[in-house]
Amino acid sequence: MSKRGLPNELLLKIIDHVERPHAFLLVCRYTYHYVSPRIYRRALFPDQLPLYDILHFCQRHGSALTTLKLPLSKRFADTFYRLLFQLCPSLAFLQASMTAKQLVRLLPHRASACFLITHCPSSELDMHTLADTTHTDYHTLQLPCCSSFLLFPQAIPTLTHLPHYFHHPGALRNAILPTFGADLLSMSLNMYDILTVQVAQWICHACPKLRYLHVPQIRAEGLWMLLRQCNTLVAVVVGSNPHETHHHPFEQDEDDEHAPDLDDDARAYTWAKMDGINRSNQQAVKSMTRHRRVWGLHPLHSSPQSLLAWHIGILPKQ
Repeated sequence: MSKRGLPNELLLKIIDHVERPHAFLLVCRYTYHYVSPRIYRRALFPDQLPLYDILHFCQRHGSALTTLKLPLSKRFADTFYRLLFQLCPSLAFLQASMTAKQLVRLLPHRASACFLITHCPSSELDMHTLADTTHTDYHTLQLPCCSSFLLFPQAIPTLTHLPHYFHHPGALRNAILPTFGADLLSMSLNMYDILTVQVAQWICHACPKLRYLHVPQIRAEGLWMLLRQCNTLVAVVVGSNPHETHHHPFEQDEDDEHAPDLDDDARAYTWAKMDGINRSNQQAVKSMTRHRRVWGLHPLHSSPQSLLAWHIGILPKQ
């Protein structure tokens, strides 16, 4: 910046048009206080941060915040969340620890946001109440390994959740992603679409809003590419899908003409193949243990007839 500096109004316009603002050299204290509320888009609060510091930060910078992660395993009262929503009117994603019953009470205050509720067990009755309240307007994906669930709106007529698609060579790249990718918040890959570097790049390019991804088969390089480029991602489930009825992963769908038809000998072979997939997946998941975006890595319960499964908790970049 030149010695004369830039007008404050021009600085505000620059900040508004920069998706991930870099540090600006501000010439005086007044200018800093004038533009600072518009700079921060994301805040990931450490687990030991006191309540007062969270509110103080949101009071100063909340007008532009779209992504918030509150301290894990810390419960806050409804009053705190209502105040938080007032201070952060643009909030689009919140990771917090609250019960399903509490979320039902708070949803009307931020109906368009995506919620990741972590480390806060909810009773079966509370989850039923949440499902009854939200089943027409929201999708809920449970992650029982860490008493968590992801809740996000379904905006008709757009498709925000893609739990399944039939196998066909080239379907993911040529049909699924170009047609639905721009609106997807959650999707599950087909068993035959392995998450390689190239597939990860397709997903990152086509799905700018993606929060949740289920991948039956992965490669470590593809997983690293996904976390490097997919800024919105908050959860990856590797292996069997916890939200589907367990069945043999290579079993043919009744309406899927392109999936292989397996006889008894082929089925015996695929059980051995599953063991190889489990080992490959496990090695890839292990490589993420110290990744700076990973806040948790948990095994998920799976039946003996399905692939092993893991949940990778991810810090969002936006």
